[in-house]
Amino acid sequence: MPPLTDEDYYRTGYWEAQLYRAADQGADKAVRQVFATLGVDVDNPQQIEALREDIRLARRLRTAFDRSIAWGLMTAVGIVALLLMAAVHNRWIDVIEKVPFNNG
Repeated sequence: MPPLTDEDYYRTGYWEAQLYRAADQGADKAVRQVFATLGVDVDNPQQIEALREDIRLARRLRTAFDRSIAWGLMTAVGIVALLLMAAVHNRWIDVIEKVPFNNG
């Protein structure tokens, strides 16, 4: 059998298969390096599950913090509104007390 030419390799999909294989190997190596940087061995299921739990905890803390900020802001607006109403009410009572009423 004669050696394959570049055209034969393209026609049979050999280069495409090699490209996909190289891409998979590169992606696998990159993912392993990223997880190694995070201190997680991708071949150890317990370490991966621990990382997932850490991420879930971070999400719960972030959403709780966001909710607490919203409640704090609403509380502050409520207090300011209450103080304004009290100031208006006190001023209104002062005005009413100064108006002479004709009761008779």
